[in-house]
Amino acid sequence: MSPLRRGRLLGGALLVLLTGLAAVPYVPGRDLARFVWFDVCQRLAPRVRISGPVVIIDVDGKSLAHYGQWPWPRTLLARLIDRVAAADPAAIGIDIVMPEADRLSPQRLPELIPTIGGELAIRLAELPSNDAVLAQALRDRPMVLGVAGVSGTVEAAARTPGRAAPLRVVGGDPAPFLRRFDAMLRTLDEIDRTAVGHGLLNV
Repeated sequence: MSPLRRGRLLGGALLVLLTGLAAVPYVPGRDLARFVWFDVCQRLAPRVRISGPVVIIDVDGKSLAHYGQWPWPRTLLARLIDRVAAADPAAIGIDIVMPEADRLSPQRLPELIPTIGGELAIRLAELPSNDAVLAQALRDRPMVLGVAGVSGTVEAAARTPGRAAPLRVVGGDPAPFLRRFDAMLRTLDEIDRTAVGHGLLNV
């Protein structure tokens, strides 16, 4: 038998074997062999990652140990946004709601530290607030801010719903199965109006 014919027969037999293994629901050791083969392929020809569809920046324990307890001053969040925006992402989403002014803004420090007064208090009052610094960092960037649906609370009465996104319904009416909210709790208006979009954070 010629080497060519022998190779064809061997290839055909291997194809039949692999097809049979794939068709049988359970073969002992099949998953292990598949995982081993996948690892071999990754080592021989690893996938070259050009970009990632989504990158999550997590405020973890190491971050808190380095920068201090949460919530951080919004000037620090502004620096983080600047770093992220430098990578030219298609969009940047912030999944936290900031409905109140930053208590660590320079103008509010005399409230936290009563010994601050006189000329120092005047100079602090002249500085931009932390909210203004964050708003400037978000402006003219593809920012999406989070909103929280609320029902029957003081915040709900104070926050009017935002612009509804267009919907297209195919089939039956889904409204009876959807959770409804009286209003949305949004981030402070100075920051919120810089966003190009919003996302509901409720699960």
